[in-house]
Parts: sequence; structure tokens; C-alpha cells
Amino acid sequence: MAIRPGVHHNSQAWSQVLDSKIKRLLALLQRHKALRLSVCVDDGSVVKRLSQLAIEAAVTLGVYVELDCGHGRCGVFSVEECIELAQELHALPNLDFNGIHAYHGGAQHLRDPEQRRAEIQAALQKVCSVQSTLQQRGVPCPEVTGGGTGTYLNEAASGVYTEVQAGSFLFNDVDYSKNHDEHGKELSNSQWQFSLSVLSTIMSRSEERCRVVTDAGHKAHSVDSGLPQLLHPEEGVHLANGGDEHLILTYPKGTKLPAIGNTISIIPGHCDPTVNMHDFLVATRKDVVVGVYPITRGPGL
Repeated sequence: MAIRPGVHHNSQAWSQVLDSKIKRLLALLQRHKALRLSVCVDDGSVVKRLSQLAIEAAVTLGVYVELDCGHGRCGVFSVEECIELAQELHALPNLDFNGIHAYHGGAQHLRDPEQRRAEIQAALQKVCSVQSTLQQRGVPCPEVTGGGTGTYLNEAASGVYTEVQAGSFLFNDVDYSKNHDEHGKELSNSQWQFSLSVLSTIMSRSEERCRVVTDAGHKAHSVDSGLPQLLHPEEGVHLANGGDEHLILTYPKGTKLPAIGNTISIIPGHCDPTVNMHDFLVATRKDVVVGVYPITRGPGL
């Protein structure tokens, strides 16, 4: 979880929102004494408020300084900023400086493994510079967390990262499967298999146009990383965007089309937001349902 000041016209209103979020977080530590809970920060004003409220709640909160490794999203950008914020955090009561959060989201979907390696190597240089300077100044930096499904081998082999945050590996998706391995093969043809699919039902059929339409539109799977593909590929079948409620499948001329009411499983282009659209995961083994797991949805705290 990351807590940041954001942009608000009413600073008092934002302060109230921030305090509310922090208090909800700290209440978890009050209720569950053995819980290890940490947050990421990239702003000094938030760090001070975390310390103040942690003192009031009589708990100690773990904190990582988030370092922008090249994605241009969240995190302090420079090595100097990271060191300064880490020192400030280390000196504040009721906060534990756990280390650095260094996740390079922009490297995850680079197709060429050499490009991915180069990006992570650049991130490592920043991380190591922060670590060594902090150690010289007597500030322990025990953990470096980051990495992801596209680059986890690089971070794991670095000897620097103590935790790898690979998540999408659990399911895989169409976009990740297009990354290449060391031999130039797409991951879907070498190392990975798909474990997440969306079951859709054929709701329209046209022999004349050689196509069927299923009920799996944008509301059933995310298309921000591209269209889905069939779980069980069929040669010559083309998938097309049908909008919110529909997915269009066009078959080669002369193909016997599946009937209305038949089901077709598709692999989403992007697994993370697809999961967030649904209430349950249905686990199967050899086409037999072995478990149903509720999904807690939303943006979190």
C-alpha cells in the first residue's frame, strides 16, 4: 500500500482523508499484534504524519521509501532524495525503515530479454548507490523489494533484492506471453502456461458471415493490453472487439460453427484488471470444479 498526498484544492479536506486512511491502517496493527504491515512513501509530509498517528495508536509501522526506477510513476526520482527521505524516516519514532521499494513496472512488458536485463541493471545501480550511502551514514537498509512477472529472474539473480513481487505469473495473460525468452521464443511457447480464462456463452450466430458472438465484452475482460485469445486455439479463427457486452469470433469459410448456448473460454489480454471485474474465481482440475474463491475487489485502502 502506498500513501501519497495527491492533488487536492482543499488541503484541510485532504488532510482529513489522509488521516482517515492512516488510522484505518493502524487499526489493523492494533487488532492484530503479530501482523507485519508496511507501506511505501515518497513524500516527507506523509512520513511525519505516519509517525504522529502511529505514536497516538501506540503501534510501530514498517515503511519503505519508494524509488522511481524508470517507470516515471510513483517514487522519489533521485538517489539523493531517496537517501534524504530514508534518513528522515529512520529518525522518526514508531516507524521502522524497512528498506527500499524499487519496482520497475515499465520493464515488465519489454519483449526483448536483453532490454529487460538492461533496464533492471540500471535500476540496480540506483538501488545499490542508495544502500551503500545509507550504510556509510549508519542507517541500515535491510530490504529491497520490487521485481515483477516480466523481470523476476533478473531481480532474483541480482543478490540485491530480498523480495520479488511477481504476481501475474500465477495466471499469465496474452500480453505477458508475448515476452521473449533467452532463445527468442514467446513465453507462451516455452516456459509458461495459462491458468486464468473467462468462460463466455455464444449468444448470436451467422452462417452467412461465418461468425459467432459471445457475451464476453469489455465488462468481462480487460482490453487495455489488447484483445483476448482462445484458451483452445483454433486455426483461422479471428477475434474482434464487440464493445461492452460482445466478443466477435470469425471462422474460416466452410467451418461448422458452434451452436448458440455453447461456451468458449478466452484468455484475457491483461489478467489483473480482469480478475477485479468478477466476484469469484472458479478453480477446475480436468474440467471438474474443485473450489470457488470469492474475490475482494476495489482499489484497497
